[in-house]
Amino acid sequence: MGKITNFVSQASGSAERLWSEVETRIPQAIKLCESDMLHAYSGDIGVVRDTVALHYIRNRALLKIHRDSYALARQARRANAHQLPGYAQDFERRFGRPPVSAEDHAFFFEMVLGRQFDEDFQSGLLFRHSVERQFLRSKEWLARHQVQILHPASGSFLVGDAPVITISKDGRMGPSEGVALDGASQVIMPLSPKIVIAFGPQAVGQVPLETVEELNRYQVRAANEFVYVTPGSGLEDFVRLTRFTPTVTRRS
Repeated sequence: MGKITNFVSQASGSAERLWSEVETRIPQAIKLCESDMLHAYSGDIGVVRDTVALHYIRNRALLKIHRDSYALARQARRANAHQLPGYAQDFERRFGRPPVSAEDHAFFFEMVLGRQFDEDFQSGLLFRHSVERQFLRSKEWLARHQVQILHPASGSFLVGDAPVITISKDGRMGPSEGVALDGASQVIMPLSPKIVIAFGPQAVGQVPLETVEELNRYQVRAANEFVYVTPGSGLEDFVRLTRFTPTVTRRS
């Protein structure tokens, strides 16, 4: 699978512990999906749900949303900083006079009030807290939904580096198009070339080639940089025909 270096850069040990609790159990869950026995093991159903939650939040699109949200939050904090309790007194204590101009307020925020906020963002600390919180919320949302196991009647599934596909009723897809997990009408993720997980009424079944190709197009469209294909599957040409520009990487 693809890797984003330093996705959680600050104090990432706590985040990695959350991830590892899921990752160590994924191989067993995949074996149960392959044999259509997953629904007989409630603990492993939970592992599959948590796998989807993990790959949903480890998405570069969410990192961009976090950065954009920080910029908006910083702008709002700067605009309203003068309303904070004790603001004028703190300014006067530091500079020997009360603030009297917009330049005073801007200087005070940039040199004093905004610095810790900026440091927490730039170090990745704010993002770590956000990712861990979002992971737990995603787990809770998925725990309320039944798991479907889909196999291809022919062909095989490919997977991109943003494998969890959230689709709205009007066809928008993914966080970058405003479709969060709890606002999606469909949530889909491939686990292997022969397994796709979806959420709806509990079910196991096969899907025809045209559905396989539709699901694969979702992966191509959602990928940030890489799409992974099985050697000999012929899916390299499928990716090119879908006019996907980032690199195609073979799955070993």
